[in-house]
Amino acid sequence: MIGVFDSGSGGLTVLAALRETLPGRRFTYLGDHAFQPYGPRPPEEILERTRLGAELLFTQGCDVVVLACNTASVLALRALQETWLPLHHPERRLLGIFVPVVETLTGRVWRRDDDIVDPRPRFEVAVFATLGTVHAGHFRREIEGLLPNVRVHEQPCPGLAEAIERDEDPGRIATAIRSHVADLAARTGRIPQRVILGCTHYPLVRDAFAQALPPGTEIIDQARIVAESLARYVERRSRVPTPLSADEGDAYFTTGNPDAVARVVAGFPGARDAARWARIAEPIAPRTK
Repeated sequence: MIGVFDSGSGGLTVLAALRETLPGRRFTYLGDHAFQPYGPRPPEEILERTRLGAELLFTQGCDVVVLACNTASVLALRALQETWLPLHHPERRLLGIFVPVVETLTGRVWRRDDDIVDPRPRFEVAVFATLGTVHAGHFRREIEGLLPNVRVHEQPCPGLAEAIERDEDPGRIATAIRSHVADLAARTGRIPQRVILGCTHYPLVRDAFAQALPPGTEIIDQARIVAESLARYVERRSRVPTPLSADEGDAYFTTGNPDAVARVVAGFPGARDAARWARIAEPIAPRTK
């Protein structure tokens, strides 16, 4: 079973792509709705919330947990993989959604000891993301580190993930997106021809981004890239799944109000069987010292 963890409901876009790419697998989704959004939170709190979310999904029987949250992936994944996971769950795997996108964009396998400069012509890419992801600077640092001839422009979109999560008026969301695109253009003098939506909530308003961006702008599909990468990973390392019976299906958990969450996400990709949303057995809370 594969677990999918997000700060809220945006990870459902990743779940939808995973389900399509890995038919026959069972998924368990956990949204930390009671503590969203992660973007403005301090890194140490994001690290702890992510650890607790992964722990819960492991206890639900998940062998692999995907952090379907860019903020958690850039601020917590490496530390958890290097310290917590080997000590407490050495047989489990914790994966993020950041590395596959960088590898696909650059055409390079993740290697930190590679000094080869790619000979392709220079290009630019824009990343629209939460405050936490932009402040961490991982997209810019890692992409430019793999391909020094690429320039990355990161644009924070404060409040956008929260507005999408609250299912606010589409017109207001579209106005906010146009403002973020205009801010990037004013700051850099141009909009790159390639754009990464660096928050899993943003594909839910992809059309609004497409309308705000110049015609012909390539919007990179993060969910598809992650799903294809995970499919290769899972198929290399696991058995052929046992077919699911008619009464089986994905499980949905939240730290918030399950009825409220189910109403908001009813039309989201990946929200199949939304009536199955349930509150976790015990509330997740930051560990006391």
